[in-house]
Amino acid sequence: MAAMKPVLNREAADQKAIGVLKRIDPDIEELLATVSHVVLYRFNPEGPAWIKTDVEGTLYVVKRRGQPRFRYIVLNKTGKEDFMEDIGAGFTSEIHKPYIMYRTDIDEVSSKVVGLWCHTEEECQRLGALFSRIQSLVPGNHASGAASILMGAAPEPEEDQPRRGRDVSVADRAAVQALLRGLATNEALCDEFARELRAQNLL
Repeated sequence: MAAMKPVLNREAADQKAIGVLKRIDPDIEELLATVSHVVLYRFNPEGPAWIKTDVEGTLYVVKRRGQPRFRYIVLNKTGKEDFMEDIGAGFTSEIHKPYIMYRTDIDEVSSKVVGLWCHTEEECQRLGALFSRIQSLVPGNHASGAASILMGAAPEPEEDQPRRGRDVSVADRAAVQALLRGLATNEALCDEFARELRAQNLL
């Protein structure tokens, strides 16, 4: 009987979490995953730079009754507004431990690149794999692959280590980003090229 206790505790915790989440989104019908702690970064292409937002806390991936069918919610421990992101058409993601980088391409105005820092690499891997599975289930999701996200290196670690390498002008970075987008049809070549650019601090 003792062996069942962790399972029962997890189920009770999930039910409690669903009750809290339904106050935010009444259409939630299932909790798919929980990540203990994330920090959200946004990519500023005009910098270019990663900007740490005031969104951090526990992340939940949920399935909904209506459209969109899938989204994630961060219960923001900073006391600010909770954060929600739909995982639908135009959503594409990559794992760059301990970050998950994703891009939304709903339209030109709302397109954005986001980095999610995860507390553990295991949670990062698990969340990234779930995002990929959801992307494969979403009708009309024709988001491009690696080159659409590699607009910049992952954010610096939480310790805020200084960036290394030579300074690169905005024009140089813009040219590199344009080239990466042009390589989108050859993902393997793009990945190899991106690794080299990151080594030279060009991404």
